[in-house]
Amino acid sequence: MHCQTYSGTAVSGGNFSPSTAGVGTYTITYTYTDGNFCTNTATATIYVDACTGLSSVASAQEDVIIYPNPTKGEFTVYGLQSAVELIVYNLFGEKIVSKTVNRKQETINLSGASGIYFLQVKTENGIVTRKIIKE
Repeated sequence: MHCQTYSGTAVSGGNFSPSTAGVGTYTITYTYTDGNFCTNTATATIYVDACTGLSSVASAQEDVIIYPNPTKGEFTVYGLQSAVELIVYNLFGEKIVSKTVNRKQETINLSGASGIYFLQVKTENGIVTRKIIKE
């Protein structure tokens, strides 16, 4: 029998709830036990940031487009405002790419393993987050 669990502050049913946790830094632990009762764990640190300017974020969110998504590694972010910070995180909350750009589009090469990543676009009006799937 295989067993996997996620644990930590604001973790319930295998999901982390930032609204329950509140602003701050949290450690999440993943524990896996295989059929031979061998157990291993992995931990990730998650930072929950305060969200301000919700109306600005909502309108900016419609403008940010990622193409292609799913991607094989390289994708372009369109609809950027001036002076934005682009940050790509993996599922463990580790920063993979970070750059500040001052143009309407930017191409990012996502090296590393296939999987799900998250792009944060930080503007003066707020933060927009998009899910990226790398095949």
